[in-house]
Amino acid sequence: MMTGRAHTTLARRRSSTPRSRGARIGFGAAVTLAVLISLARLMLMMVPGGDASAEVVTPSGSDYSDPGSYSVGTRTISVPGERRIDLRLWYPAALSDRDRPGGTEAFGLRVAREVAPVTVATWEGGASRNAAFNLSDGPYPAVLLSPGFALTSSTYAWLGEHLASHGFVVLSPDYDEVLNPGELWQSTVTRPREISTVLDFAEAQARPGGDWQGLLQTGRAAVVGHSYGGYTAQASAGARLDTAGFTQECSDLESSDPRLFLCEALLPRLDSMAAAAGLDEVPSGLWPDWSDSRVAAAVSLAGDSAPFARDGLAALDVPVLAIGGTGDRDTPYAAGARATFDRTASRRKVEVGLRDAKHFVFAGRCESVRLVARLMPVAFCSDPGWQRARAHDVIEYYVTAFLQAELRADPAAMAELSHGEAPDTGVDLRTRGY
Repeated sequence: MMTGRAHTTLARRRSSTPRSRGARIGFGAAVTLAVLISLARLMLMMVPGGDASAEVVTPSGSDYSDPGSYSVGTRTISVPGERRIDLRLWYPAALSDRDRPGGTEAFGLRVAREVAPVTVATWEGGASRNAAFNLSDGPYPAVLLSPGFALTSSTYAWLGEHLASHGFVVLSPDYDEVLNPGELWQSTVTRPREISTVLDFAEAQARPGGDWQGLLQTGRAAVVGHSYGGYTAQASAGARLDTAGFTQECSDLESSDPRLFLCEALLPRLDSMAAAAGLDEVPSGLWPDWSDSRVAAAVSLAGDSAPFARDGLAALDVPVLAIGGTGDRDTPYAAGARATFDRTASRRKVEVGLRDAKHFVFAGRCESVRLVARLMPVAFCSDPGWQRARAHDVIEYYVTAFLQAELRADPAAMAELSHGEAPDTGVDLRTRGY
């Protein structure tokens, strides 16, 4: 058992309803899923479900997984760029008597551009829509929250709200992409660019006279991402595509390995990827660096790292937190969180394993599950190894501590991350440099 302010136990239980609590489609099931969508959209009935009555386990003695001291506001704006980006913000808010905290948040999946996202599940959020900024303690560190492929930013409202309550400004882009594996190669190139586009926009808004003056800092930002958002976080922090390494590792995979999906989605499109990146030819080894110098830390939640291979991950040298489920079959743990920890050159890094957890344990709260979720060939709102609320507590704890350590140089958070062993609650932990 570990010792310290927050690590004496992760076993304090609450009997009350969990508080507000993203997500990737299992690509191996993508074709089947697409066939079911048209039927599912006709059957979006509300039915009871999810784990809303589950007990919550939080770190005893720590406030990292408890809500912070700030009220939270949220708003959505559009960011100009090569592709349309709708940007969702969560931020410390100054509430007035007119503000009403709360509103329905949706676990959303984009299946086609001409229709609204499919709602998998909903829950009641705690942020106030369009509330005024609380500038009393600003400017606050900026955190970019990158959704999984074809998933909406609202899917991650549970995490955006939590981080904003601890004094971060969270910016989550809704990418112009839908559930079409044939488009994945485009997102591989455009997503890191769009992180820079959002940072440029935020930086302009934060200048004197801008709408966000006094709200946020952009010189040292972090990128947090789930699934292909985890790929995005790593690429934005310095990881580089590696043609030779990725090709070799793909050739070594067995036919049942889920990583083959990425191999089949990307390797035949390398020429198109190179052209989209402005290259005359496909690099034989490492691709150009797509990182942004303002990204000072990266958090990968069940993040895809296979296209970087070993040498491409070694190019990432900023602090990194990698969290994954050891039972994940979409992004296998050994090729995701474990590979990120082992292969990056970061002097400070943390690896957290949720034993037996699946890929969607990072998705939004599922207080009310739509029937569409039950028709899908993947389990969006259930995880045999973990209750959703309990997993979110653990994720919130480590993400918040990591961001406090890296963006605020908080010595208490640094000390928490220095422990090399997690409590006996189904969590594996490795740390280095703290």
